[in-house]
Amino acid sequence: MRIMLWTGDSPDQSRFSRAQTARCWLRQEGSIRESELTRNNEHVQIRLYKTRQESVKMSQHARAYALTVGIILLGLSLAPAARAGTEQVTRQYFAGGGAALCSLSPTFCPDVAKAGNGDTIAVSGSGTFTPGEREASGGGTFVHKNSAGVVLASGTWRAEGLISWKSFGLAGAGLPPGFEGGVAVLQVHLTPSAGGERDDAIQSRMAPSSEGGLEATLTITCLLGTPVPGAGEEGITLAVTGGPNFSHSVSGNTLFIATPED
Repeated sequence: MRIMLWTGDSPDQSRFSRAQTARCWLRQEGSIRESELTRNNEHVQIRLYKTRQESVKMSQHARAYALTVGIILLGLSLAPAARAGTEQVTRQYFAGGGAALCSLSPTFCPDVAKAGNGDTIAVSGSGTFTPGEREASGGGTFVHKNSAGVVLASGTWRAEGLISWKSFGLAGAGLPPGFEGGVAVLQVHLTPSAGGERDDAIQSRMAPSSEGGLEATLTITCLLGTPVPGAGEEGITLAVTGGPNFSHSVSGNTLFIATPED
């Protein structure tokens, strides 16, 4: 007869304990793996959230870029229409003459320009022009003197067309609506009249037109605008075809008034 001594649980109890321990270990291992899966899932969700946020930011940048490009393209498309509208606006011009200008100050009229040889020409007149149509009308008078102040010629001038126009913008607050600065270059026809001492040397170099008289280019500069131009001379210059060039403005003032149609 063999006697067995057990210092612990019975065999059945030992087997039960081992099975229970295994189940606890499995549950613990499963809990750890579940925790790892949860953490991995959180990482995936966080990365997906960040990806969505980046996509949203990229989409916002794309929309902002598209909006900027759209605004630029819209501005470019509207610019020709705006220029076309401006070019169809008729302007009144006052070159050392006209009640709208001369009534402001007696020193505004007439406009005087000087040639390199000391000759001067005094111009007074007014009219209208439309930039888009290159048309100009109006006219006035002129007096040509030599450096000693002797009258060489006098007569009338007539606007025949607009060569170019550059606007400096409206005058802004403090002046009547429509007052505008700019530079207008007009093709004009001079018709000297009888009276005054004639300078045969100058007259011989001038190119008479087919209808009599002389062709010339009249430049009218008005230093109004927004902002006011910092360069240039207020007044007129006159270049006679084949004759003297009165290229330096001496005195007088000019004015443009925009007169849009109703």
